[in-house]
Amino acid sequence: MKPFEKENGETGQPPERQGDPSPSSEGYPADPEEEREESVEWDGSEAELVADGDSREYKDTVTGFKFSYILREEEIYACMKETQYDQKRKRRTAVELCIFSALLLFFLVSFFLYRQPDNLFFATVCAAFIFIMIFLPGIRIRQDARRNADGKEVSMEVYPDEIVMGRGDRKWNIPLDGSCRSAVIRQNLVVYFKGDDMVILPMRCVEPDILPEIEAIIQAGTVRRMA
Repeated sequence: MKPFEKENGETGQPPERQGDPSPSSEGYPADPEEEREESVEWDGSEAELVADGDSREYKDTVTGFKFSYILREEEIYACMKETQYDQKRKRRTAVELCIFSALLLFFLVSFFLYRQPDNLFFATVCAAFIFIMIFLPGIRIRQDARRNADGKEVSMEVYPDEIVMGRGDRKWNIPLDGSCRSAVIRQNLVVYFKGDDMVILPMRCVEPDILPEIEAIIQAGTVRRMA
C-alpha cells in the first residue's frame, strides 16, 4: 500500500526523522523486554486512506491513514501506569518503602520489648503509609482507566506532519514536528502532548503491512519518551 501520493502521480516520502528512530527501525536500541513480548495480534481493523485538505495550498494531495477503534480498559491502564510510574518515581517509591519498613520493624520490636502503646501506634501509622504507597496509586489508575474506557469510538488520522484526532467540528491536531514525545507501551503506540496528556493507538488496530510505516511516521516526528 502506498500511503503518500501527489496529484502528478509521483510518490512522496515520509519526512526526515526529527526525533529518535523507531524501536522497530534500523539503528534503534532494542528493548530486551519488548523482544520477549509476543507478536502483535491484528484484530482485523482496516486503515482508510484519507487526503489532507490543508495540502491544497501546496498543490499536493498528501495521503494519510485513518483509524477508527475503541480502546480497552487494559490498554489505557497499561499506558497510564507506565506513564505515571517512570524510573525516577519507582526509585523514589522504593527508597520510601525501605524507610517506612525499617521504622515499622523498629516500632514493633520496641513495642514487644517495652510494651509501650505509643510504639504500637507509630507502627500502625508506618504500616498504613506502606499500604497507601503500594496499593493506592494502582487503585486510582485503575479507576481512571475504567472511566476513560467508555466504549466511544476513537478517530485518528496519521499524516507525515501531524496527527488529527476526532471528527467534524471536534477535530484537533498534534504536530509531528519534534515538539511532542512518543513511546511504545505494551503493544500500544503512545504520543504525548502538553506534558503527559496522551493519545493511544493500539497496534492491534493497524494492519501488519503498514504498521512499520505508521511507527516510522510517529517516531520521525516525535522525540522518544525516556522511562
